[in-house]
Amino acid sequence: MEKICHRCQGELNTEGNYCPACGLPQILFSSDETPGPVSLQPWHQGDSDAGEVAWRPAMRIALFTAIPAGIACSMVSPIGFFKLIWMLLAAASVVALYVRRVQPPWITAGAGARIGLVSGIFTAWIAFLISSIAFFTQRFVFGNGAVIDSDWKTFVDSYQKQILPVIPQMNPDPAALTGVKDFITWMQQPNGQAGMALLELTILCTTLLLLSMLGGVIGARLSARARR
Repeated sequence: MEKICHRCQGELNTEGNYCPACGLPQILFSSDETPGPVSLQPWHQGDSDAGEVAWRPAMRIALFTAIPAGIACSMVSPIGFFKLIWMLLAAASVVALYVRRVQPPWITAGAGARIGLVSGIFTAWIAFLISSIAFFTQRFVFGNGAVIDSDWKTFVDSYQKQILPVIPQMNPDPAALTGVKDFITWMQQPNGQAGMALLELTILCTTLLLLSMLGGVIGARLSARARR
C-alpha cells in the first residue's frame, strides 16, 4: 500500500519521517498492533503486605484500650456476662483505630487476629492483676476472709449434693465416685480453694484471648468493608 503525505498528497519515502515535498512530519498510527493484556489490580493492591502489622502503633493502641477493657473484664466487674461482649468490641475497636491511624491499603483477617490477640494479652494481664489484687484486699486488708470461706463452703456443699447422686448413674465404677469425693475433699481445703480461684482466673484469661482474636477478625472485616 502506497503512503502519501497528509498535506500535499505527495508520495512518502518509507525510510523517512518527513514529507520530501513539503517537510510535514508524518505520524502514523497502525491498527495492526494489538495491545497486550492489561493487569487490573484489585482495590486491596499489595496483598503481600496485607498481613504485616506495624507493631509499634498497634501495641500503643492495644495497651491504651486494654486499660478500660481489663477493668471491665475483671472478676470484680459488675457487668457480668456482658464482659464477653465488651472484649469483642474492645478488640474490634483496636483494629479499627489501627487501620484509621496507619491507613494500610488492606488488612487481612490474620493480621486483625494478631492485633486482637495482643490486645487480649494486655487485657488479660490487667484483668488478672485487678482480680488478684481485689481477692487479696478483701481477705487480708478488709478482713473478709471468714465471709469468703463461708461462701466457698456453701458452694462446695451445694456442688456435693448435686454431683454425688449423679456419678453412679453416669459411671457405675466405684473408682469414679471415689475420685469425685477426693476432689471435693481437696476443694474444701485452703489449697483447693486457692487452686480453684486460680483455675477460674486462667479460664477467664483464656476466654478473653479467644474473644479478642475473634474481635480482631471482626474489626478487620468491618474496616475492609468500610474502605470499599
